[in-house]
This record gives sequence, C-alpha cells and structure tokens, in this order.
Amino acid sequence: MAQWGSDVKMRGQACKQMVRLLLLQPGSTLPLLLTLAPTSIKAWRQYGTKLLDAKVPYWAAETSIGLSPAKNAEGISYSVATFAARQVFEGDDADRARAYSAMFIPVLKNQAVD
Repeated sequence: MAQWGSDVKMRGQACKQMVRLLLLQPGSTLPLLLTLAPTSIKAWRQYGTKLLDAKVPYWAAETSIGLSPAKNAEGISYSVATFAARQVFEGDDADRARAYSAMFIPVLKNQAVD
C-alpha cells in the first residue's frame, strides 16, 4: 500500500512513509515523539547525511528544528521541517547522550505505527 498510485486519487501512496524522532528538550527528563510527515523526510535524510559526513552521530548533535513554507501542485500550503546542528556534544556530554539514546531504541523498535 506504499506504492505510488495506490491512493484513491491515483497520485500518491495509500500508506504514507513516516520517520519518528525522539527529541529531548532542555530541562526535560522524557523525550517528545515527533512523527515527520512524508514531505519532511527528505530534509531529515539530508541533515543526517551532513552529520554522517562530519562524523557526528545523530545523538551527539543539538539540533534546531524549524518550518519552511511550501505549496503542493494543487496550491495547498503546508510546512516542511528544517534541521540544523546548533552544537556537537563531546566528552562526558557525548557519553551521556549516547547512553540516553540507547535506552530508547528498544522502545521505538517495539512501537506500532497505526
């Protein structure tokens, strides 16, 4: 159902692709779950590629997320997420970030998407 043309209008997917991110905000103990719309997946992957190219693991970067306006072929306005690294954690901060990130991997792997 994720093949192009499988939706009722025959121009998209009946089941959309999604990316789920866990975000830890300053001062919070538990992360927020952010589900990226299909229109923002490309931007996320490009950001991940930049981090990978710089040899920075995703969990070691403080990331700023914004929104950029866009319109589809029918003129409907929507927003696309933007991503930028604000700082890279090093030393003990990086070790804590890695350990914290590792705690949630099993949670996400076992989380059903409806």
